Amino acid sequence: MIFINFYKNKQQEFIKFKIKGHADLNKDDLKNKLICAGCSAIIFGTVNSLDNLDHNNCQILIKDNLIEINILKITIQNQILLKGLYYSLSTLQEDNYDNIKIKIG
Repeated sequence: MIFINFYKNKQQEFIKFKIKGHADLNKDDLKNKLICAGCSAIIFGTVNSLDNLDHNNCQILIKDNLIEINILKITIQNQILLKGLYYSLSTLQEDNYDNIKIKIG
């Protein structure tokens, strides 16, 4: 299971993102590999964009089985990128609800 958490402040701005896990590790089928590959492509596209466009205003942590983005200062750039990340992952979740869980806190 891939667990995705988005965190917002009182103004409904994104302030943190966290993802951990994998699509069903007990199954070795193509669908689960594609789900993980899709999530990875979406997330690393956003991470690379944040790092290049807004690196002074966010903190990015990448470890084995964990990616975390902390927004240090709200900017138009990081809000647009995180909204895009949320919409893209939500679309992927629609067809793969048994493998992806998204929460907003």
